Amino acid sequence: MSLPAASRVNENVYQRLGLRTIVNASGPSTRLSGGIMRREVAEAMAEASQWCVDLAELQGRASEILAETTGAEAGYVTAGASAALMLATAACLAGLDPAKMNRLPDTTGMANEVVVARSQRNMYDHAVAQAGAKLIEVGIPDRFSGAGVRDTQVWEYEAAITDRIARPRRRRIHPRARCNRRFRYGRSRLPVARHDSSLMATSPRLPPKAIGLPS
Repeated sequence: MSLPAASRVNENVYQRLGLRTIVNASGPSTRLSGGIMRREVAEAMAEASQWCVDLAELQGRASEILAETTGAEAGYVTAGASAALMLATAACLAGLDPAKMNRLPDTTGMANEVVVARSQRNMYDHAVAQAGAKLIEVGIPDRFSGAGVRDTQVWEYEAAITDRIARPRRRRIHPRARCNRRFRYGRSRLPVARHDSSLMATSPRLPPKAIGLPS
């Protein structure tokens, strides 16, 4: 039985749809609808919805702003962390080769391996595999299983790096990018970014003023 119209005046959109709201104490998590947007962000989105633009040009400009703000070499706006992982993996698999892009997720004959610590396996693995990558586990998760204090060590990553590893085709690292270390393989050095500056849902962490919105 629906409530009288007079009693629904103060309801939010979710209540009008018959959904309960929650207290998000987890942080900016996609499955909990991200985070609460500041009013100026919502207003900017509403304003942007009144015009049409070429999305490739918009992504290009967004990339420039994200790079300037975060210190990364570039940025790409996605629908969440899972989409970011899939697209970034696809970029490492195909590089700038349109023929390889068109083949994905078929990676037959391509360098398609991604090294992952056994203690860090989770449901986001599916996003990496969806692009066509093969996950290579390394390490013994003693610390996480309670059997000891050992976790994946540097030599285990380096031992797993072969010619089959998918890697970015550009090796220049932005001078402001924060990396814990770069693993060596032959003459190449593979960057491994910290989890807080890598493929994350960063928008809730960036104040509106930092990305050019009025505050």
